[in-house]
Amino acid sequence: MYMKYGCFHISLSMMAIALWAAHPGIARGQNDEHREYLSVMELGASDLGSGLPEGWRITDGSGAEAAEANGNLWRVEPDSNGNAAICLTPEAQPLSLVSPPVPMEEGCAALSGVVIGNGDNEVSASLQWLSKDEVVATVPLREPPVSDARRRRFNLAESPRPETADGARLLVTAAPTEGATFCCTAVRLTGMFAAPREVSLFYNKIGYEQVAPKFFTVQANFPAERAVFSLTDPLGLRVFSGTLSPGKTVKGANGVSWEGYYYQGNFSFFEEEGDYTLTVELDQCEPVSADIRVGFNLLWHEAFALALAPFRQLRVENDDDDKLRLWRPAFLGGVSDAALLWDIVRSCCIVRLHAQTDAFVPLREEALYGLERMARWLDNGNSGVNQDEQALHAAIMACGARLFPKSGLVMAAARRLTETIMTSGQKGMLPFSAVMDMYEATKESRYLEHGRRIFPGISTEYIDPLLIFESYTDTMITIPLSNHLGGLADRIVGAADNPFGLAMENGGFFLWETETDDPLRGNNARLLSIVEVMAQACRYAAKPEYTTFVYNQFNWIMGNNPYGVCLIVGLCEPDAPFLVLPENATLEQPYGAVLHGVGPVAPDTDRPFFGANKNEAAESTHGFSLYNNARYISAMAHLKRIPVAPPLKQRL
Repeated sequence: MYMKYGCFHISLSMMAIALWAAHPGIARGQNDEHREYLSVMELGASDLGSGLPEGWRITDGSGAEAAEANGNLWRVEPDSNGNAAICLTPEAQPLSLVSPPVPMEEGCAALSGVVIGNGDNEVSASLQWLSKDEVVATVPLREPPVSDARRRRFNLAESPRPETADGARLLVTAAPTEGATFCCTAVRLTGMFAAPREVSLFYNKIGYEQVAPKFFTVQANFPAERAVFSLTDPLGLRVFSGTLSPGKTVKGANGVSWEGYYYQGNFSFFEEEGDYTLTVELDQCEPVSADIRVGFNLLWHEAFALALAPFRQLRVENDDDDKLRLWRPAFLGGVSDAALLWDIVRSCCIVRLHAQTDAFVPLREEALYGLERMARWLDNGNSGVNQDEQALHAAIMACGARLFPKSGLVMAAARRLTETIMTSGQKGMLPFSAVMDMYEATKESRYLEHGRRIFPGISTEYIDPLLIFESYTDTMITIPLSNHLGGLADRIVGAADNPFGLAMENGGFFLWETETDDPLRGNNARLLSIVEVMAQACRYAAKPEYTTFVYNQFNWIMGNNPYGVCLIVGLCEPDAPFLVLPENATLEQPYGAVLHGVGPVAPDTDRPFFGANKNEAAESTHGFSLYNNARYISAMAHLKRIPVAPPLKQRL
């Protein structure tokens, strides 16, 4: 799925190990091990404000749970600073403070630790190595010979991990001493992680636009002092070289860190079409290479029309239903057929100047299919169950009338619906869109006059009718729209400061539905919705950071993600991801399905997850819906409107 090579390095988590081990092609150097010390358990005075932490226990000499006995045997005692200590006052037999078991990650080779407290009791501390909850080794922590009762310290220099150990726990035991209490104020265990150095290269597997930002990402499990890259042509000649950004960690919601160090590469200034080899080098590790392409209009030639294929395959050939049905219900993605058609038709209007080119013909065909099906459905006496539906249907058909002015079926339905919403006095962006699209399609002044009466103000929902309105009236749209989009775009770019350039929302990459226990879907639909806004902002403010953001989200979907997988089925053959369909659903040809994408490892943990094999593939990440495809098509359509021309020397 992605390229991964390197010298020997440390594995920082079971997730990272499973990810890296699941993909072949790892080249390693020799005798170069990276070590890193990370906290695996920490308990401080500030952690005890609400009592004994979850999982911690107090046991007596027999190993049974020790009752608090009204605070006479043990208690969590606050101090004047609002912090606290766990205090043990043994009477007839010892009392032990026992930590919860700590699972040992595969790369953890040894543990060191410390226990801090105060009191005159006879006290011992020990580390227990566990295998399937059975103790396989016990290692004492040593107290210095000269010890102050006001600040006692027990140290574990370093305990190598037994071969069979899969966990560990800590015990602090206080013996009965008349009138004495031992209070534990801090516990810490630190793991020494050691493994081969490893480097991974993630990039857009479709290729890079000739005149556009060109970014890729490198992941390593060590901080490199030297990080460089180069492009070579098919003859092996170096045509471009650069330095990667400094390596840094990526932090998600609640400060959760992704595993490893990430470096960003940028060859945006390289604008020669062709096939190249991208090579990265970190310190003395073996170079990592991947084949890439650079081309003009590459994304539209290679990665647009395919996303229309699922719509065509999932069409419903039945005009007799009382409910509008255009595509198979199991794949709609939680929205209505009309909402999906609105995305299709609106996207077609956006790129209508290119509608006859090969890449966009399938979009035009799908728009016409949906419009004519809806027009026939409307002719059967349907119009929508409420005013909101009627306004949406009117906006769809009016936009369709602009696209297909010679279609009597579409034009008649558009006129009828638009007249209905005008007569009923409906206001809002959809009614305004309908009347302005009808004015553009027919040039009948009554539509423009009605648009004056219901002008809704500035909105990013659908800006074309606003621009039509500006071109025929004295209302200023472009400047306030530009200011509005610029404010949104600046906030979005400010929340994407990471080596992937990935969009965050509410402080997280994936947790946009934090109050749920269900598996959260991948973030593709959310990313593409943000791209729609940002691509529009690019039209009005030629800020390079806006354009970079847009391309970075597409890069993520097309392979520049921590799993190196293209998230559109069939786009990166033979490197295709697994597809998981809804229960009892079938799809003969899944090509072009935009997957839900990379999701969180857990609902409350904002780290990436995407199953590397069929056993790990879940519908929440490896599933798809036509809503995802609609978002992708709409985002690509908006991107197409950003003016781009081949380099001057190529045109000459």
